[in-house]
Amino acid sequence: MTENIKAVKPTLAQLMLERGLSNEQLAEKTGVNKHVIQRIQDKRFKRVAAADVIRLFAYFDVSFDMEPKEAQS
Repeated sequence: MTENIKAVKPTLAQLMLERGLSNEQLAEKTGVNKHVIQRIQDKRFKRVAAADVIRLFAYFDVSFDMEPKEAQS
């Protein structure tokens, strides 16, 4: 899951920039704590819940695919 969440940061930053949103504004609109948003931006994912990531994707009306990582030999 961590590999998939890492892809969120550029997308989140781009979407926020396109809409002129600050961390505080996005937090108000999504219910995701502004500190969680900051952790995503800082690439600190250990304390980011999947539910928060899903809320952010839903707010921006984007989807993501989670494919299992292939087993390495």
